[in-house]
Amino acid sequence: MSELIHKLEDILKRYISEDEALSLDLSDDDCLYRKLYFDKLPPEAAKEALLLYPNGEVLYRKYLAIINGFKDNLKISDSDLCGLVREHLQVVVSIMDEDEDEDAIDFIQSITEVSAADSDEHFKPGQNLLHKFVYGAVGEFLLNELPDDDSLWLLYDWSLEKTKWITVSAYFLEGFLDDTLLSKPDFFKPGFDLWASNNSNRYWSEGNTFKTNNVKCKSES
Repeated sequence: MSELIHKLEDILKRYISEDEALSLDLSDDDCLYRKLYFDKLPPEAAKEALLLYPNGEVLYRKYLAIINGFKDNLKISDSDLCGLVREHLQVVVSIMDEDEDEDAIDFIQSITEVSAADSDEHFKPGQNLLHKFVYGAVGEFLLNELPDDDSLWLLYDWSLEKTKWITVSAYFLEGFLDDTLLSKPDFFKPGFDLWASNNSNRYWSEGNTFKTNNVKCKSES
């Protein structure tokens, strides 16, 4: 167990019962507090915990962005959404697996238009072809590239449980990834901004197929 995970436990023990503190083990994958860690801390303790990490200031800034994302209810226009989706797709295509995601890569690289749809397109879970490949690529990349450290996987577990979106976890944790794999700071921010505006999956390939070269979007009304 890393020294950092011990320090994180010491902080949490101040805010849980004595019985819970005695059995606390944040290095255990099944420990419930890995998913609830920051929700059990007051703001000043959450900041204290995050500043223990090597890139603590940046991590704390992104933590606040996540917390504020639930409060701000950011609204964007269809045209702004189209621009954000285009950015997000260009980010994700650069980390896609050439073998597993070949069709999606070819499609994204050949997009000629990202435009607003006249009406919403409602998909059942897993049916939105473009979103399925994009979301899966982000998740696979993060699982493969995030260092094997209990204290980092605690951040992963908390952010994914809190937001339900791997794209947010990727933005939160990108500072721990090999920077040679990412082309710029805040690499995953377009995906985070989609989540913050409640538009994470509100884009699709026209006709829900990779046979066209167009993407459609519709912002949350």
